[in-house]
Amino acid sequence: MSVLKALWPSANKKNPAWVQHITSCEGIVSLDEYPQARAQLHMIGLTEEDLKLLKAYQPRVIENIDLIVEAFYSKIIEIPSLKSLIENNSTLDRLRITLRQHLIELFEGRLRRELHREESAYR
Repeated sequence: MSVLKALWPSANKKNPAWVQHITSCEGIVSLDEYPQARAQLHMIGLTEEDLKLLKAYQPRVIENIDLIVEAFYSKIIEIPSLKSLIENNSTLDRLRITLRQHLIELFEGRLRRELHREESAYR
């Protein structure tokens, strides 16, 4: 969590500049064909407003994506069993590329049908 606090030190101010464009961000939930996924979102309380916030953070995430990914994996490889698992099944470079993409997508502020392909496998 300290990485995120470092990226957004102004988050504790009343109206930081990066928050001012939240109203222009779009939070989209498009899961009409997936009532189970929609119910899960309701259960955890994830709203379109939350997705707007994620979208508002996205430019900062993109600016600092390498720092975020490096901080994550530097902690992971400190644990010998996880380091070994990575070395035996993948490479750090591959995992870093994947995590970069996932984080950027996470901060898109959209939940779409395509993100829930696994649910259709259970139908």
